[in-house]
Amino acid sequence: MNSQEAFLRGPSRFLPTGPQLCMVHVPAFHSCLVGSVTDRRDFYSQARVSAERGLSNAIGPAVHLSDLAGTAAYDAFLLKEALQKRRKRRLKGDGLEGDSPRSILAGPPSSVHGTFLALLQGDAGGVEYATAGHEGLLQTFGLLDSEWGRLQSKHTVHAHGPWDGLIIDDFFALSLECASFLPGSGLSASEAKLRVAKAAYASEQLPGADDKDIWGKGHFKVAGAEIDSSVECVRDGLTTIGCPAKKRLGLAALSIRAACWPLLSSELCSMLAGSWVSCLLYRRCLMSCLDGLFALGKSMPDAPAGSAAVLLPRKVAGELQLLALLAPVMCTNASASPADFICSTDASTAKGAYCRKAVDPEASLHCWLASDLKGRHIRLTHPGATSEVVHEALDFAASSTSLCQPETQRIKKPLACTYDFLQICGSGSVTQHIRSRGLCSGPVIDLSRSKQYDLSQIHVVEWVCFLLQDGRLKSVLLEPPCATFRCAARSTCRSYDGNSLAFAGFIIFLVAVRTGTPALLVQPRRSKMRKELALLGNLIDISFIQRKCPGQHQHVRIQGGLEKATAVSQDKFAGAVAKTFAKAIFSRPTPAEAPKTGLENVAINDLLVSGSWVLGRSWVWRALAKGRSSSHLLRPVLCRAAAWQVAGGIYAGYHHAPTRLNTADDPTRDRTVREAAGLSLVAVASDTFLSSLLELAKLSAPVGAWFRLALLLSFKEGPRPPRREFDSSLGYPGEGPLSPRNHQDRQRQGSRAGRSLPEGRPVLLRTSNNRDKLLHGFDAWLRVIGSSLQFLLTTEASPAETIVGYLCRYGRELFDAGRPYWHYAETINAIAAKRPSLRRQLQGAWDLAFQWMSLEPHTHHVAMPAVILLSMLSLSLLWGWRLEAGIFALAWGGLLRIGEATGSLRASLVLPRDVLFANPYVLLRIVEPKTRFRAARHQAAKVDQEDLVKCIDMAFASLPASSRLWPMSSQTLRRRFDSILDRLGVPTARNHARPLDLGSFRPGGATHQLQVSEDAELVRRRGRWMSHRVMEVYLQEVMSSVFYPSLPVHVRENVMEAAVSFPAILEQSVQWTRQKIPTEVWYSLWCC
Repeated sequence: MNSQEAFLRGPSRFLPTGPQLCMVHVPAFHSCLVGSVTDRRDFYSQARVSAERGLSNAIGPAVHLSDLAGTAAYDAFLLKEALQKRRKRRLKGDGLEGDSPRSILAGPPSSVHGTFLALLQGDAGGVEYATAGHEGLLQTFGLLDSEWGRLQSKHTVHAHGPWDGLIIDDFFALSLECASFLPGSGLSASEAKLRVAKAAYASEQLPGADDKDIWGKGHFKVAGAEIDSSVECVRDGLTTIGCPAKKRLGLAALSIRAACWPLLSSELCSMLAGSWVSCLLYRRCLMSCLDGLFALGKSMPDAPAGSAAVLLPRKVAGELQLLALLAPVMCTNASASPADFICSTDASTAKGAYCRKAVDPEASLHCWLASDLKGRHIRLTHPGATSEVVHEALDFAASSTSLCQPETQRIKKPLACTYDFLQICGSGSVTQHIRSRGLCSGPVIDLSRSKQYDLSQIHVVEWVCFLLQDGRLKSVLLEPPCATFRCAARSTCRSYDGNSLAFAGFIIFLVAVRTGTPALLVQPRRSKMRKELALLGNLIDISFIQRKCPGQHQHVRIQGGLEKATAVSQDKFAGAVAKTFAKAIFSRPTPAEAPKTGLENVAINDLLVSGSWVLGRSWVWRALAKGRSSSHLLRPVLCRAAAWQVAGGIYAGYHHAPTRLNTADDPTRDRTVREAAGLSLVAVASDTFLSSLLELAKLSAPVGAWFRLALLLSFKEGPRPPRREFDSSLGYPGEGPLSPRNHQDRQRQGSRAGRSLPEGRPVLLRTSNNRDKLLHGFDAWLRVIGSSLQFLLTTEASPAETIVGYLCRYGRELFDAGRPYWHYAETINAIAAKRPSLRRQLQGAWDLAFQWMSLEPHTHHVAMPAVILLSMLSLSLLWGWRLEAGIFALAWGGLLRIGEATGSLRASLVLPRDVLFANPYVLLRIVEPKTRFRAARHQAAKVDQEDLVKCIDMAFASLPASSRLWPMSSQTLRRRFDSILDRLGVPTARNHARPLDLGSFRPGGATHQLQVSEDAELVRRRGRWMSHRVMEVYLQEVMSSVFYPSLPVHVRENVMEAAVSFPAILEQSVQWTRQKIPTEVWYSLWCC
């Protein structure tokens, strides 16, 4: 295939590049990017081709056949020639074309050329064939799924991964892992994908360079980019992607040396400029540093090699020095956090402005991933334009290319395999006449010319039908072999081969009819295939070539060796057929032009017309998308903007905003910012839908508006029920059995407006979010092994045993990867919630969970003894930590979960003083109890110990009703809890033995109450447990009793001394609280 004549539309146009990896987002401090890479050794040599394709790979001078005697190629050649003569007609065809013309590269008959039975690297289609074959192999094993993270050029990058990509013979996979991930510490998602790829290669026996494979590394190179997501970088909130550091530093050293020279060659300037551009692609805003270097490296087409040296101006030398200094920061930080706002800009001839709008960071990330980072050339004004039409000119320039196109356009190369005419079977005489008329004809599809043109093979028929359906074939001539259907046949029993070829011809003819393509099927007049009709045409004038035999000449006898000659079309007849086809081709109507594309995006248009846009400030419009401009006036602004972006870690993405929707257009025309639309697609879109919505780009204004309207209507009304006849027994609209019956029903209906009953059992929002994340991870794992979660949740497709098998396999891999037990348990619960009928059929998965628990038994919170509590309260009051003492006393005495205590408001706390001391105890109303979906919706905790009641009252009595009992973070409370225990000498290190923590108050208080009252039912009601079995998990009488004696003697003495002092310290603290002495000075007062 000569690439100068036509082009192939293959997968190479979507090969990922190194700069595209900069679109991968890695959450800072929480995740790291892990990569796995492999490649195939001598991939082109492993791509075997057919013998017919190998004949096109003849290179080098011709050699005499005898010179190759004794070689394997020589023996194979002689054997092939011998077998060729003995081949049956079914295998070699009829040979109607006569002697095939020899190639212009071939020598005399005694001379031969060496060929390769593999892809020739000079073949223009070799990259396409190799990439397509590699891609097909991996896709059969579940990899390279474009909807789940495949990296491709001209495609939006998936937001959360894992990602994989293919670059001819290199396969790579990227995944997000926890920030503490180390190579070899567990199986990452990228390694799992690489294992699947290696299994695919093993199945096809494709060797690779195993010594070069990368397995789960945080610092690696792929696609020409160096990615550094090591532990040190992640700790600093960085994941850098750029050209390899060695290349950048080496180029910087060379540039500094070159800047010292007074003269440079044009070739060196061109190489320096090209090398720096390849580095700057990873930080495009720094392109503004390049200016004069391009002019020095520019060579005329007729410039001889080794041109004379050119003077190096000091300004250009300064560019080289600046680039060398900026080399370390010519990279992208993939851990940059997405902004929580977007901006729209506009400028008129008099003023400019920008508006901003707050958005969810996740939506901002999706918009950035779908943005244009390259920019494009747009003429701001055209000659003669007035200020009144500038905005119209801008929109016209953005929505069409007429202002950007040069006056003379180059003729585009046609798409490969696009033919004016194609002949199926026959001698090819019509094809020769077609070519003599200047039309483009494809090869004659006949077995005699190549066994790859065997029409009985279904893929050959599919290829011809594809050309017809895709509009690449303008006409087709069909001449199926007529020997089976000849009139002289003794029997009407036709051969299987003859029927197959006839059926294939009729299939192609039928497709030509349906696609409106001129077609002609030719058979002898007395053929039993078509009876009396010798010519069957579609959009062909057969009257010009159909003539009745005048009977004034002698006919050729159809027998013996004369039969083959009668099957070849006469030259006059072939010329007439070619003339008829040429007339049909030129008379075909001009195909309708493809709909014009635009620059509009449905999601961006929706953001522009919805939400609250706020005016920012006036500004001067500058073109910043490309990072570099040929305008000398814009370059200083671009350089300043580049400095801000690099110093601030800013990565801008650009979308087209049409003037009719651009909110920033209002301030530039002295108007207030327009009001927002009432409905928004982005506001209700999920992450997956928003990503798909952003791919609806390059639309014209009408198409984009209709898309948005249709989607809004579908979201607003939902699916419509099928139409049916009116049933008067159900009443008129609004009077049916499902309508409100009375005023109370209408009130309830109004209060429920905008809400719907969710599916499944009610769970906490946090639990629901965790299950969604776990299901997403399970689905990603299923897709790696060739299945999907949607397939498993289909009742008919997946029985319970299959789902249990997948869950058990997934659980074992979670265990091997070091994941916590709750990941597996909650995954099972999530599957049961999605498909409730499986709830009682997942025993096999739970059995594996019990095995996991037996190997890693769960350790409960250590119950806090009363003596430890009193010592902690004493020390808290000594340090002036009054709120801390109140929280500790409330959580221990009320048997509270620590979150229930810290999250409560003062209005929920009922102190004795609040009821005028009618009750001597404290009550706390728990607003959102953990068991509200399974037990009482309204629950309360009670504290009746006298000293604890006094401590709680002292801590919270003066707080406003709307104030939280603990106004700071949980981390602060945990840190102060540990500080108190450290001062007492009680161990807090999380080693083998579990220490006391904030979860120790609830079991400690419950155990103490049981020891004092010996009433298990009372303790169960106080702790709000649904059963005694659950309560027994918290009651740890033995652990509570042995914890204090297990401490060292001096620690026990410190604890006891502080506990004994609690009554006196409490009385003094109550007195200081009444006197309103600030808690900041309590410690100083105690020390006096």
